[in-house]
Amino acid sequence: MERYYFAVVVLVLSILSGSVILSQNKKEIRQKQRIEQFIKTKQIVDSMNFEFVADRALPQGFQPIELTANPNYTRVSDSLVSAYMPFFGRAYSTTGYGEDEGMKFENKPFKDYKIEYNDAKLTIRITFKVEANVDVFRVAFDINYDTSTSMNVTSNNRSSIVYQGELRVLNNDEKNNDK
Repeated sequence: MERYYFAVVVLVLSILSGSVILSQNKKEIRQKQRIEQFIKTKQIVDSMNFEFVADRALPQGFQPIELTANPNYTRVSDSLVSAYMPFFGRAYSTTGYGEDEGMKFENKPFKDYKIEYNDAKLTIRITFKVEANVDVFRVAFDINYDTSTSMNVTSNNRSSIVYQGELRVLNNDEKNNDK
């Protein structure tokens, strides 16, 4: 009878230790995949040719707004930025009723461009400033390892707004459309 209990205990322990080893292996595999994705995301950012497309806007003090039916983009190409982003929120100073176009400009040079890599958290932060029309936009991208991105925009004449979406490589056709 003791041999039976001993055999059952050994069997149970071997099963439990095997499942612990398998779960550790799954975690290691997931972490390795995240690191590989992070390396690809770094390459996109380092190329200085990328596009952010938002699927949601989070205006300050308002409900989230789905943007899947609204065309939008922010393109960074070499030392220029183009944007076609809708604005929802409070405007403090505008050019006139109905003339506010949101964050829309083409091929503007940016200033104070900074990239910060956080290898421990697998995130990237990009910040820069753009002067367009009569406004100055301060843009901050918070990019995750899998290219999911949050873009925070503050300006002199409007309340801040956050966009959530994806970062991707800018192809040659899109680069040429901006010029």
